[in-house]
Amino acid sequence: GNMARVETDEEFNIWSPLAAMRPKNGMLTTDFLFYFMKSKPFFHSVELNWSYGTQQNIGMGVIANLQMALPPVSIQKKITTFLECKTLQIDQLIEKKKSLIEKLEEKRIAVITQVMTKGIDKNAKLKTASVDWLGDVPKHWELRRLKECSELISKGTTPSTEGHEIVAQGPVRFIKAENISKGHITNSPENYITEETNSALKRSQLCENDVLFVIAGATLGKVACVQKSHLPCNTNQAVAFIRPSEITNSKYLLFWLQSSFIKEMTWLFAVTSAQPNLAMGVLGNFYFPLPPKDEQQKIIQHLDRILNKLDVMALKAISTIERLEEYRSSIITSAVTGKIDICKINVPKGIA
Repeated sequence: GNMARVETDEEFNIWSPLAAMRPKNGMLTTDFLFYFMKSKPFFHSVELNWSYGTQQNIGMGVIANLQMALPPVSIQKKITTFLECKTLQIDQLIEKKKSLIEKLEEKRIAVITQVMTKGIDKNAKLKTASVDWLGDVPKHWELRRLKECSELISKGTTPSTEGHEIVAQGPVRFIKAENISKGHITNSPENYITEETNSALKRSQLCENDVLFVIAGATLGKVACVQKSHLPCNTNQAVAFIRPSEITNSKYLLFWLQSSFIKEMTWLFAVTSAQPNLAMGVLGNFYFPLPPKDEQQKIIQHLDRILNKLDVMALKAISTIERLEEYRSSIITSAVTGKIDICKINVPKGIA
């Protein structure tokens, strides 16, 4: 259902999943067709008529037979002039909120990085870290490699390599890279394996407090922590899991893996072929500033207080964007289906 208007004179071709539509002159304008296809009734009609294989599909003949409301061309032009103006205003508001979310994320990473390398005690004596890029760290902190702070660092396996399949429902969750977002494990997409498959993939059975790190694909470097509610669960080869040792709090490790240092090092050492990939050995050799266990807990509590405020602001911005997008969709639908009398609305000149 995604669409775009062709706005270039350059010659080009299109891939098979795309359909091209050329309006008939004197009957339908490109702009009106574009907005009508963005309306709720049109998208619902697409949903009702698509078929399922490995993915959703809609045939060319089906698209050609979908119906649309067609006012005179003069009215079409007035409607699209109105919508160009109105959607521009809405899109500008959306962009401001998206910019705010980006700044909040930058602030989040900066706060994590500062606290995870300097601590929360302003009077703590500092020392120069043996790793140049870390700068100064509290004098009483240790500097270890990640593998030295972990009981186990490993990764999952694709069930098909062991003669098994992923299923739509089952007793064991199968976590993929797509399930790891913003420090959490999401429920979508839902993938499961059977107990038999889980037993065959025993090496990658996950435990509570395991820290997950995406080592392959577009979401390289994303992290999350396994909670009791996620169990039983397993994972695939695009996800590494780190089982912290007794000296390391899993949430503290989770924060460190979200620092700017780790993000930079991840992409610096990633090997890019068909997709970016980080070797397990490289992950295990990442350095880790390690305070005493009780200080780790204090740092976690400190970061939770600050980051919760930033997260609340980000969620409000996301909610506003969702409402603006819904409003834009409603405006488009009302205009192209005649619910708004465009002739009675004054549109600023120069917008078309």
